[in-house]
Amino acid sequence: MLINLFGEFHGPEVIADFSGAMLFMLAAHFPGSEQTAHFLVSFLMGVVGADTTLSIVKPYLPVDAFPGRETSALICAR
Repeated sequence: MLINLFGEFHGPEVIADFSGAMLFMLAAHFPGSEQTAHFLVSFLMGVVGADTTLSIVKPYLPVDAFPGRETSALICAR
């Protein structure tokens, strides 16, 4: 994937961020001009907040479950 050429971005994490932002946009009804801004903020929050979301969610999961950054990015972007 070409996204792997940009350093810290990893393909599965970016796809999860994109999916979470799209779910957010499908659930919310914003006017046309605001949709792009809300999508970008949601997408960037998924990228930035993945580690924090993982640290918050991890104590509530069973011991044998270990979600990756992709799962936490999807949750954070949503």
